[in-house]
Amino acid sequence: MSKPWTYEPPKGAVHVHELAHPIEVGGTTLTHVELRRPRGRDLRATDGLKPMTQQLQLIELCGNLTRAAVEELDATDIAALGAVLSGFLESGPPTGASDS
Repeated sequence: MSKPWTYEPPKGAVHVHELAHPIEVGGTTLTHVELRRPRGRDLRATDGLKPMTQQLQLIELCGNLTRAAVEELDATDIAALGAVLSGFLESGPPTGASDS
């Protein structure tokens, strides 16, 4: 029996998520996703989408994945990556320099 998944807030600008269920993408096995913090352009690109579509699109954009790769992700990994994105949106260091 596997241990239950627990969420830890992301630290820094990139979070590496080890996939619970690796996928095949273009003949290569993808075992992890490096998810960066969303930026304004990412949020703008997903504005107005249904919640699940928005989450999948953000995983695609912030994980530098193809749509085909995102569509192969297991639901467990989608939920975990969505939690990481939520953690990025709730708190953490800025994504770039500020004028202040």
